[in-house]
Amino acid sequence: MTPVQERALAYIRDYIGRAGFSPSYTDVARHLGLVSKSNVHRIVQALCEAGHIRTRPHRARSIELVDRREDLRAVPLDALRAELARRGLTFDALASAPKPLAKGSATCAAECCQLVVEEGMLFCRPHWADLPRDLRDDIWKAFRRKDRERFEMLVTEARELVGLRYERVVERVA
Repeated sequence: MTPVQERALAYIRDYIGRAGFSPSYTDVARHLGLVSKSNVHRIVQALCEAGHIRTRPHRARSIELVDRREDLRAVPLDALRAELARRGLTFDALASAPKPLAKGSATCAAECCQLVVEEGMLFCRPHWADLPRDLRDDIWKAFRRKDRERFEMLVTEARELVGLRYERVVERVA
């Protein structure tokens, strides 16, 4: 497997683990810094041929993992810590890890997320969809009215809500 294929597979696994559905080819291209989606098609085809993933024809977000990992809530804490130590990380380091950015790109506004978002977007799709509908609507209304104070207050509320949910997941694992 080439390094680019490894990065693509790791991104696909991470995305599905966070979002519960697969990334689009555009998401994968953006993550890998590729301009052309045809390159992503070749990478995905190679991963399919190697047996790591499969695709479902004629479906949006059609990538599926073949070798599903077990649910981390069932993994003993010592095993998680050992794997993090092997990678040179700790639980605290995961929460405060710097977000790598390519020039001209931005990541999700959620502190716990490092997914690159489309230009003009605040949150990645999974975190945006996880917010209550009325909060999302209020954020959009404040943005359209150019009510900066209300917009900033609502975005702060959304970031805190996502952070609380992330902390609950970490507590369940710990």
